[in-house]
Amino acid sequence: ARRDIPDLIILDIWLPVMDGWTVCKKVKKDERLKSIPVIMVTADIRPQHNLLGISLGAVEYVTKPFSLEDLEMKVE
Repeated sequence: ARRDIPDLIILDIWLPVMDGWTVCKKVKKDERLKSIPVIMVTADIRPQHNLLGISLGAVEYVTKPFSLEDLEMKVE
């Protein structure tokens, strides 16, 4: 993201090396990246995870399974 700054980041919470919350925190602390909208995606439906994602700066929180139309609407 630092090399080729994206317009949007769609980020799964459960990643192999670093969880999505940590990635989101790092993105939002980086001056060059902090204005990029982050949509977090997970199969975990616990409400506290939704709140955590939003509190870290994510603009949307999408639960799996999701429809392509729903994700497109949130991207818009």
